[in-house]
Amino acid sequence: MAKPELVRHDAFYMKELNDMIDIKRDYDFWQARRYLAV
Repeated sequence: MAKPELVRHDAFYMKELNDMIDIKRDYDFWQARRYLAV
């Protein structure tokens, strides 16, 4: 049986990870846009 605090920590970690991935995707997208615009 998983400890509730560990489950909560994992959920928080996964959310942070997803946010970081979204930020990187947006950053890569804008880098590509800028590259193509030149």
